[in-house]
Amino acid sequence: YKRQIQCNDIHVRIMPETDTVIQFVKDFKSKVDDVKENFDFSAGSKEAVTKAEPALPRVDLDVSCSFSNVSVELMPLSPLQYRQETKKLELTFNSQRTQNFEINVWDSDVYLGSHLTKQQYLRLSLGNISLKGSSILLPSIIVNAEISASVVKLTFSEPHRLLISFLQDERVASSSLKKLLALKRTLFPPLDEIPDKVINVKPSNKIQWSLETDVKYFGILIPISTTFFVMEMHQFLMSLSDTGTIESGNDSKELSGHLSMANILVLIKDRTIPSSLSKMVDLSLKMSTVQR
Repeated sequence: YKRQIQCNDIHVRIMPETDTVIQFVKDFKSKVDDVKENFDFSAGSKEAVTKAEPALPRVDLDVSCSFSNVSVELMPLSPLQYRQETKKLELTFNSQRTQNFEINVWDSDVYLGSHLTKQQYLRLSLGNISLKGSSILLPSIIVNAEISASVVKLTFSEPHRLLISFLQDERVASSSLKKLLALKRTLFPPLDEIPDKVINVKPSNKIQWSLETDVKYFGILIPISTTFFVMEMHQFLMSLSDTGTIESGNDSKELSGHLSMANILVLIKDRTIPSSLSKMVDLSLKMSTVQR
């Protein structure tokens, strides 16, 4: 099965208050509970136990999606506002003997600010971002992921403006977070409150995973009046992997990692400081570790 999807000029704006979201989720859960009470699923479950279902044939999938000029505006936690603008986004999923997916993003900007004070906290600018992954579920679970980026820039607003806005947002955000945590406990009760007959967890025989990261340039900028404090990292490479196994009664893991940065620079940019004196720190870093 092969499918291609292409969309242009997508704009999504979802800005409800946290109280509105919580009330909607509670009403929806109440309706679902009412439906469950009017139906008896026990007969169907008993029949499913006695009658084995035939194995479903494997379906090969090849799905690709392409989106251009995408903008999303959300308020996940009142009054914090999330906005993202992306020039182009491509998604690819392929499922045969292994499941493979790839996400490519071109020229994307992420903004985090306050809906209450209209103050922007930070801006994250992304160049060409690529996320690739593959997984195998049988006979063992193997998950591999690769992340590569050409440019990643994180720009903060002036600290004193951030502080003034944060002091106004903190009380509302703390109240919203407490309400969301209370809602989470209602929807997903702790394991010690769930009857033992409901919990049926089968541990996997083997779990292996790896993560590869390659970022050409990563920069952080903090402006203070007319002075800019900048930290730059060039050729950021990170590798993490767990090649051990998890078997019933025997936990054997081997976690290994590698981290390297070609250059780490700390700069002060000001019109009164010559460019030759703006560099404060210039170093390189390499580190490897293995944990058993």
